[in-house]
Amino acid sequence: GGFPSRMFAHVLVAGIDKGPKKLTRKMSEKKIKQRSRVRPFVKMINYNHIMPTRYQVDLDLKKLELQAKAGEDAVVLTLDEETVADAGKRASARKAVKKVFQEGYFAQDK
Repeated sequence: GGFPSRMFAHVLVAGIDKGPKKLTRKMSEKKIKQRSRVRPFVKMINYNHIMPTRYQVDLDLKKLELQAKAGEDAVVLTLDEETVADAGKRASARKAVKKVFQEGYFAQDK
């Protein structure tokens, strides 16, 4: 189904624009942290441009928790069409997705 803004079948996708770089044993903790950064994206994509693969990731991205600023409570953000439409919310969602992806990267079994 489509919305007036997108008259085609579409899906919300969160993915990795730029992945972590290769690490070696002799790198310092600071260097490892720097090279392990992930640049994510959050956008709506037409079904025709999606290609199924055998790969799966077990990360929950439905409700994202944003970091609290000084003196404020943490905010839970729902990842949906409304979030992607608003530039401010989309930037916040991208930061929250980045946190989830990086935690998933560090938590993987090696």
